[in-house]
Amino acid sequence: MKRAFYFLLVLIVLYSVYYDLNTGTLPKSSTIATTGQAQESNASMESDDNKSLTIKVKPGDTVLSLVEEHRQGSSEVAIDQIIKDFEELNDGLNPEDIQIGKTYYFPVYP
Repeated sequence: MKRAFYFLLVLIVLYSVYYDLNTGTLPKSSTIATTGQAQESNASMESDDNKSLTIKVKPGDTVLSLVEEHRQGSSEVAIDQIIKDFEELNDGLNPEDIQIGKTYYFPVYP
């Protein structure tokens, strides 16, 4: 009886490893692309210079993650500069004080 149980357990483990390696359990790239497009629809250009975006904050969003998500170029920007620009755009609001569901201005870097 024990042998049959162990045999079935090994078969289940082998099948799950096989399934994970061939099919996978992570979403396909098309699903990720669709999600990214939905997130971009929450952003709108605010200024004439395209230097800021108006974004509604969702659970799990941070200032840094939203700035990186909407970065237009590949240039690196210092975190201190991102924080300073965010505070200037939002009347001195500290980045740690953003609230879910509220809309804020976020800097966009070339």
